Amino acid sequence: KSQLDKVLPAGLESIISADHIEQVVEAFAAGIFKRYVFGSKGLFNDTDANVKDGGVDGKFPGGNRYVSVDIDGDGQYDGLDNDGDGEPDICLFGGTDSPEGPPCLGSSEALPPIASGGGGGGGNQCSPDGERYEGALRKALDETASAHPDLANLPNIEGNGGKINARTFLSAVAEQLKSDGYNATTDVLNGNNNPNTGDLIAVWKDGDTNPPVIERYDAMSGGNNGKTVYESSLTDFTGFIPLGCALGGGSKECGCKDNGGGGGGPPPPPEPPVGNGPKITSISPLTATAGVTLLNINGTDLTTTVQFFDINNNRTTVVGSLNTAKTQVSAVVPAELPLGYTSVKVYKSADSISNSLVFQITAKGGGGGGDVATVESVDATTGWGGTLAQNPNNNTWLVISSGTSGTVARVMGNDMQPVGAQFAIDSEQSGSGNVVFAPDLNKFFVAWIGWSHSGVDSAIYGQFINPDGTLYGNRITIHQDNWPAESSYFSPRALRYDDKNNKFVLAWEVRNPKVNVYFKTVSSTGTVGPLVKLTEGLSAPFAEDGRGSPSVAVNESGNEYCVYYSRGYSNGGWNSAMNLRTVSATTGVLGPETTLVSTNNDPLYIGGIVYNTVSRKYLATWSGSAGTKGRFMTSCNGATSGSSIVLNAASSANGLTYNGTSNTYAVIGQNGANSGNTYVILDNNGSPLLTGVAFAGGFGNFAPSIAASLSDGTFGATASKEYTNNRFVSNLKK
Repeated sequence: KSQLDKVLPAGLESIISADHIEQVVEAFAAGIFKRYVFGSKGLFNDTDANVKDGGVDGKFPGGNRYVSVDIDGDGQYDGLDNDGDGEPDICLFGGTDSPEGPPCLGSSEALPPIASGGGGGGGNQCSPDGERYEGALRKALDETASAHPDLANLPNIEGNGGKINARTFLSAVAEQLKSDGYNATTDVLNGNNNPNTGDLIAVWKDGDTNPPVIERYDAMSGGNNGKTVYESSLTDFTGFIPLGCALGGGSKECGCKDNGGGGGGPPPPPEPPVGNGPKITSISPLTATAGVTLLNINGTDLTTTVQFFDINNNRTTVVGSLNTAKTQVSAVVPAELPLGYTSVKVYKSADSISNSLVFQITAKGGGGGGDVATVESVDATTGWGGTLAQNPNNNTWLVISSGTSGTVARVMGNDMQPVGAQFAIDSEQSGSGNVVFAPDLNKFFVAWIGWSHSGVDSAIYGQFINPDGTLYGNRITIHQDNWPAESSYFSPRALRYDDKNNKFVLAWEVRNPKVNVYFKTVSSTGTVGPLVKLTEGLSAPFAEDGRGSPSVAVNESGNEYCVYYSRGYSNGGWNSAMNLRTVSATTGVLGPETTLVSTNNDPLYIGGIVYNTVSRKYLATWSGSAGTKGRFMTSCNGATSGSSIVLNAASSANGLTYNGTSNTYAVIGQNGANSGNTYVILDNNGSPLLTGVAFAGGFGNFAPSIAASLSDGTFGATASKEYTNNRFVSNLKK
């Protein structure tokens, strides 16, 4: 840590940087642990003992289970009669008080008995029992929120789809648990054996059992639910895990086993409630499309924590939208659920869970008119936070992404085949990359946040790139932060090209320490325009009161730029608004700030805005507890055309784009539990033409983006798989 502190920026950048650099360190350490400690020839092994004739039955008196290990490296699990000589391979160790074996070099770890059924994520140790540390975790969550309101009030999912805020908060919770006498870590694998990206925490306590039993909890809602990290916090027990699933142990058996089934089988019987808490009286609809359908749950004393159980009793938990009377909670049916009967419950605490009601999942990611989108993707670049732009002159795409080793890119064909190798745009640690294409220049322009090699400052840089992927000219410094008093954050919807005036326009969020929006232009020759402090000086009377996460639309007919951003402030409750302000394309004069939509105690975030050159209307979108909504505007002063429309009920939209060739829109978002990325293609009136799920399969599908192909009126998209590689798909069409 002392070495990293010398080279990493301070503040939030340090957290962001350490989060990603530690993945490299962890990967190296995990490899050593996997081979020499937890591997088949290591000191431990979490593979269950297989019962063989003449062997042992795998249990000690009292129901405790042992897990055999290969102590001597001969490829055979110790404690079993693998060679048929009637004796265990070495010896058993059930603890110092166990008659099964002396306290010698043993071949087993005693774990609690395995109960049948139950929720997710604990290897072969899935169980509805446990939860001995749930109260301690909830107490630590509350204490951390009280001690660190700055962390607790951050949005659960950042504008770029990342989970840095959630992971930072849970890391502080882990420290609080340690101060309360427990062991805790966020360095834990999920049920798919992938690194925790911000949702999970492992808790155990020395002396409670011998050896200690680690309980894994899903402590944070995984979807863009429009709430703060504290409001999104959970204490959802997901099973016991072996030591190898935490602390970089390298285990690969950290998820529940499927008992078969899937779409078949009879519906499970409704279950009675636990305790006198929530009660469900009805649900609607009774048939659903996974990843798309918004399920309405009616009852009394409901909460926002909704649990779905598939036909195999595997549990998926999401955070829904609850009315003030607590009589209805609504949640999108998770995309990862299989076809078949599914039961739903509302969770309040371990001793207060509602009854269950049953509905049926009949489709996955269905679209308008009964169409179903089938999407296959390819890996394009390494890194995270990717975006893309299309070159209509030769029908290729440039896909970019960021990472600790810099900003990288690759030219991809519309057939999803690479056109050449991945190449480096810049070697400095980077993030928040954006790319657009200028048809008249026949060049791409990339802008990104970069940190210098000295690790003491940050800046926004730009670079022209030729259609073949070669760099054109030198790197451009667009804005130099006054570090550490000032730090910039770049949204993936904040870079556009103005064909009429031949210049690039970009807006970004800056913290100094108030959150504000800045704006600049870059000419077609690389000349940087003056800095426009777009929101500084506007009314911000509350201690927590900021404007950020901007996006930009170019209105060439009106010769103006419309900057659209969110405002959040606390005056006893967390309130949100989506605001607008015009910038003259010729003079730079600012228009007044206007508000498009506002809420009380229901955060809004991830705004997007585009201009339709045919209808000459803006479409502005925002995300909240009910998914993604939008509204058409006749001008950038907030004058609307029609009421709000639901564009994507399944997820919060990280990306919005308009395609002038087909006169259609597209939005894409990150589904709950990062299980996929639902996209919706809409006609020029905002009606859905097609809904599909891109980049599905497992979890860890983060930070999606979408862009228009002007060659044929279709769309392309990217998403970051576990923040390690950037996937690409083209030819998304109605």
